[in-house]
Amino acid sequence: MEGNPCPFAPPPQIESETSNSEKHLSEAMDRLGTLGREVAALQTQRATNSMAAARAEETATMARDKANEAKQLEKNYEENQKRLEGKARQLDGLEDKMKSILTDINKQIQIYNTCQ
Repeated sequence: MEGNPCPFAPPPQIESETSNSEKHLSEAMDRLGTLGREVAALQTQRATNSMAAARAEETATMARDKANEAKQLEKNYEENQKRLEGKARQLDGLEDKMKSILTDINKQIQIYNTCQ
């Protein structure tokens, strides 16, 4: 026991191994902390991406709805245009009929005036 002043002290090799183990443990704990922060950041990014995807899907749905609404409005417009054209033809026919009746009335007036 001449080389070791304290009979209960660990040999220098064990102290060195313990120190190295503690250093490795400290590095591993630091790395674990870093990984934990990276995982948290990735989880936050995933949540942000999910919300962005949901908003994009909602926007796409709204765009599809607006496109369908526009198609329906176009269809309604075309139907109304056809009805309007039909009413215009009816009006032309009624106008011709009215002119014919007015001509007949004027003829009757002329006949009546010549008979007096």
